[in-house]
Amino acid sequence: PSSKSAVAAAVASCDFDECTLRKSTCENAGQMCEDPDPSVVGDWRCVCALPSNGSATAQVAWCELDECAKACPTCANTTCSDKNQVCEDPNKAALSMGDWTCTCPQPYSGSATGAAAVCKIDECSSQCTGSACARTTCSDANQTCYDPDFTKVGDWTCSCPPPSTQPPQTGAPVANCEVDECKLHGDVCKNQGQTCEDPNLLQPNDWMCKCVAPMTGTATVKAADCTLDECQVQGCATCANTTCSGANQDCNDPDTSARSTADWTCTCRPPFQGVAIANAATCLLDECSVNCTGMTCAGATCSDQNQTCNDPDTSKLNDWTCSCPPPSKQPPAQQQAVAGCEVDECERMKQVCESVGQTCSDPNLLAPNDWVCTCAPPLNGTGVAKAAKCTLDECAASCVGATCANDTCSSVNQVCNDPNIAATSTNDWTCTCPPPSSQSAVAAAVASCDFDECTLRKKTCENAGQTCVDPDQSV
Repeated sequence: PSSKSAVAAAVASCDFDECTLRKSTCENAGQMCEDPDPSVVGDWRCVCALPSNGSATAQVAWCELDECAKACPTCANTTCSDKNQVCEDPNKAALSMGDWTCTCPQPYSGSATGAAAVCKIDECSSQCTGSACARTTCSDANQTCYDPDFTKVGDWTCSCPPPSTQPPQTGAPVANCEVDECKLHGDVCKNQGQTCEDPNLLQPNDWMCKCVAPMTGTATVKAADCTLDECQVQGCATCANTTCSGANQDCNDPDTSARSTADWTCTCRPPFQGVAIANAATCLLDECSVNCTGMTCAGATCSDQNQTCNDPDTSKLNDWTCSCPPPSKQPPAQQQAVAGCEVDECERMKQVCESVGQTCSDPNLLAPNDWVCTCAPPLNGTGVAKAAKCTLDECAASCVGATCANDTCSSVNQVCNDPNIAATSTNDWTCTCPPPSSQSAVAAAVASCDFDECTLRKKTCENAGQTCVDPDQSV
């Protein structure tokens, strides 16, 4: 926009201050216009007015003002620092004024906008770390810490726990917080016929009710559940006292509540058995029992000899006997096995064998149920404690009788076979030819073993152009 012109025969100087045209742009925003080089076009700029900072070329500037860092009428200046507080400007835009804050330093708490903060500190708080803090001074003494004014230092107190009425102590624990809690709660115990005790007058809520002898039991801050172990307590009217121990028995009280009396029991000590309520027990011992473990017990003395143990009187010792099993009539032996319980069982059981044509034998007269039925020859077979299942192998060398093969087959070099050895199956044996013949005879006869050997050998002759002949097929 310069209108300058040069003198004759020379170039004109065209310098132009662009703020002449642009200053209203800056001034309308409260800023100043600057043209740093009038010979250059487009370098004009808007500059923020103090105390703001900021500039922008060819446009309005973005102005910032840190009210904590500058001195101005609306700035913090030394308001925060004079109180040893921290200043912070949350919005540094030039148009945002008066929003700076003062914040108290640790361990204090508190902040204020546009003014110094009121700093507070709870000297009883666990977060308090300064030299004036109570820390655990009160709690170590089981007392309560209280800070009446958070804006002051050194005014915290320790107070006794209720029900103590001792006045608080500033900066230290109360010297003596003793309280006999039984003066306050003794009726709780008294109403149940119990006594009250406060074991530590400096400790709250530790009073207890105690049961009156012979009952036992205590409870803290409440009435006790009293018990009466009639086996342990001596001297009471319903107690066992020495009733059980004097009889060398064990005492047990199944219900030790104070209302349950005279229910104690005496129990016999092993190996004896027996129990009685509120009295000494009658102790018994079955010396024949497998559970008997004493020196007088029978153990396996009788059973090892297949005899029966009997204890005729379980209230006495050393009276057990061993008895032979029936049908033996041997008398019992005391504290030992019977020397001999011989019984020939065939005297009683032989009819079982003889009724089917068998004989009876008892191989061991001391062992029960071992009698044997034996089949009569030529039959074979035995049965223990029952009739035998008899068999007859008519080919066996031991077979004697009209139906037996004897040496009928073997004498002609044949094999004897009895396909059914049941005693009722007779004359069914056969003779079978030896290989290569496979012929066999009909029952109870020698087989015809003729065999034309040319059946197997003719190839030998034919290979030589000869004819094969078997003149005697029985040979």
